[in-house]
Amino acid sequence: MNDRLDNAGYAICVLSLLVLSLIAGVQFGRCEGILPAPESNHAVKAAIVEALKCKESGEAKTILFNLSGHGNFDMAAYDADSSKFTQSLGC
Repeated sequence: MNDRLDNAGYAICVLSLLVLSLIAGVQFGRCEGILPAPESNHAVKAAIVEALKCKESGEAKTILFNLSGHGNFDMAAYDADSSKFTQSLGC
């Protein structure tokens, strides 16, 4: 029984990270005018998290991340991913 709970908790954690990275990619696109390739969204999310930490602490820091490609050709992937995640969450 504990194994199932651990596996379920892990699956929920991974799903949450994927959803958050997708949201970060869309947020970046709205702010910067370029939609990242879905694979780059994890780096975008990490950069946003670091920027928010700096904002909170008042620390000035240069944050560098790699944005590979753009999402213009990946709109179907964004649509499929968001549909899959909202279905998984029961939305």
